[in-house]
Amino acid sequence: MKRVAEGDMVRLGDLDLAKIKVWGLFNERYLEVDLNLAERTTILTAPNGYGKTTVLQMIRSLVEGDDHTLLGIPFKEFQLVFYDGASLVARPKATQVRGVEETELEVQALFPPSVLEGLSQRAVESLFGESDVDSDDNAPQRLEQAQQWAARALRENTELTDLGDGRWLDPETGRIMGTGEALRSCGLVLAGLLLGDPVRFLRQRAQSVLYIPDDRLKLRGNGGRGATLEGGRPDATSVVRVVNDLIVGKVSNAIQEYARVSNEVDREFAPGLLPLLSALEAAPLTDEERDELKRRETEVADTEARFERLGLIRATSREPWATRVQDRPSFLVLQRHLEDMQRKLDVLKDVAERLELLQRVVNESFLSKSASFNPESGVTVRSNQGVEIELEKLSSGEQHLLVLFGQMLFCDDVRLVLIDEPEMSLHLAWQERFLEYLSEAQRLAGFTAILATHSPSIVWNRWDLTVELAEATRVVDEV
Repeated sequence: MKRVAEGDMVRLGDLDLAKIKVWGLFNERYLEVDLNLAERTTILTAPNGYGKTTVLQMIRSLVEGDDHTLLGIPFKEFQLVFYDGASLVARPKATQVRGVEETELEVQALFPPSVLEGLSQRAVESLFGESDVDSDDNAPQRLEQAQQWAARALRENTELTDLGDGRWLDPETGRIMGTGEALRSCGLVLAGLLLGDPVRFLRQRAQSVLYIPDDRLKLRGNGGRGATLEGGRPDATSVVRVVNDLIVGKVSNAIQEYARVSNEVDREFAPGLLPLLSALEAAPLTDEERDELKRRETEVADTEARFERLGLIRATSREPWATRVQDRPSFLVLQRHLEDMQRKLDVLKDVAERLELLQRVVNESFLSKSASFNPESGVTVRSNQGVEIELEKLSSGEQHLLVLFGQMLFCDDVRLVLIDEPEMSLHLAWQERFLEYLSEAQRLAGFTAILATHSPSIVWNRWDLTVELAEATRVVDEV
């Protein structure tokens, strides 16, 4: 299993899932799926009834804490394993409540010693904040309390063996540690547990799951991002309209940030320019400096034109100034101006790339139609004759495509996307290009995807990404 470098441990939310294990699925099967970490896309295929959709629902439910859905699925144990070895484990557990037998979900977090040791640098910071331990009068009491708590946490949430008398055995290396040493070796994990609980700590590592069901055009009530999209109007009459509202909201946020940065940059222009002019050298401009200034001016002008077409900034008239610059003071002023312009435009770069991909998906897929974007009304689709088509009146397949990529590109901080039957209502030619578009969306938004499909056209020529559940499953007598 791939080991995470110590420097990567700080950004726990970015860590990927590596493996899915289910014991007793449908009361008879053991399922183990290794996810494709290199490509960040795994495609689950299988005949009907093998549990493709069920696995996606189980992942979402465990990460989001939806015990009700998980308890409605027959299984004995479910485990999500991160690629550093930490894991979330869920088991149905029968209990007696006032003489009535009920089933509740028991969820446990496990941390292998290798993970704990990798976090040693954060131990003192996590337990004592910014203070110097040696000069903190309360440090001994706090350390004793933390050590007592750590003993219980280590027993319940790690693979260390409790030898008694404050000694702990690492079965992986044979190393024996005292409680204090074990505490120092896993400070961040214990701090995370102290802030909440071990299960919550690991759930936050896999947070921001976007579950897109097969009936994704159906409006739903409350219950998870996969059910109710954030950002839509309460009176929205269709999912495609909710997704459009989501896009408008994200673009509006980017434009507001652009305005804030613009004001900040404008205020800094004169104060930043004066030191340059005061240290001015009398040397004449070189051809290389002139060429570089022209290149940067062209780059800024092209970016402005691109963002204008997307409706992100207002159209303005431009006159090229670089060719007119003859002296060094003018050169410095224009150079600073172009640097400031680029700094402003960089704020919009991410949302612009996402909008351009969404437009590309629509314009390369929809028949005799094209899409544009307006910051106030969102996505606008027109026929080749220029007639605007309401989003709700697009075909089922067209709405599916907009909903799929609108969510993947514009939902906040999505780390894991689960898509059930992406082929739903899509023409075969669209299915064959789906992974190409998905890969571009992943490059922009940085998420991992798990798909469940029956369609060889979705897989197309990427059978290396597939996991056949029939081969990853075995029927067992006892689980």
